[in-house]
Amino acid sequence: MNTEPEATEVSASAARQSLSKIIDAVRVDGERIRVTQHGRPVAAVIGVEDLALLQRLEDRMDVAEARRHMQEPADRVSLEALRSGSFLEGKSGRRRVK
Repeated sequence: MNTEPEATEVSASAARQSLSKIIDAVRVDGERIRVTQHGRPVAAVIGVEDLALLQRLEDRMDVAEARRHMQEPADRVSLEALRSGSFLEGKSGRRRVK
């Protein structure tokens, strides 16, 4: 059973024309808006609560990955690599929104 709300889909050109309505729908109604270009999803507009949840989940995944690396003696990580995050291979270059 899927309990996640379905995302409303809107084209990028329609999103440009009705951005304030989209923001209200997200803020007031908790909607999730998927923005498409040429029929393909390219972005999403979500509430700040959803963004905070996503960031917490990413942080947990990063910690779990760091712990896995630290448990393997042959795969030790230097303090510099740990601080910079360079030991996490295959990262997608996420950027935090503040």
